[in-house]
Amino acid sequence: MAIKVASTTVINDSQQLQNIASLDSTTTSTISAASPVTIVRGSTSTATTSLTHVANHGQSSRPDFVWAEVIITSAQHGYAIGDCIKIGNVYERDEDDVHMAIWGNATQMGLSTTIYNTYMYVANRSTGAQSLLTGQSIRICGVWYD
Repeated sequence: MAIKVASTTVINDSQQLQNIASLDSTTTSTISAASPVTIVRGSTSTATTSLTHVANHGQSSRPDFVWAEVIITSAQHGYAIGDCIKIGNVYERDEDDVHMAIWGNATQMGLSTTIYNTYMYVANRSTGAQSLLTGQSIRICGVWYD
């Protein structure tokens, strides 16, 4: 039997939460403490000519998974401001291999590439055509499985 508040289901027949608008700080802390995952998102950088982007993560161990993402700051190529694009590791452009490493160690995580604007080449969201971003910031992120 579902539990409803003012005709809105908050616990369904499968005992799952639904339509929860907010959580109090005690519940949030309890859920966070039980979570087996730590996610750290580095600060964003608007540097566009650097071959490396590095973030200190503040954890005492190497991340289990690291990724880089571009956050759109100027609407273009089918993407809206605030959209996030995950960056891949290897690109080929004009038949020249362009390499990128996304890495993490015990104190930092980062992105290193052979050509400074490699991460700015994306597929147009609407057409799939190759496009070069001109307004974006970059962020390095890591996950630790506790």
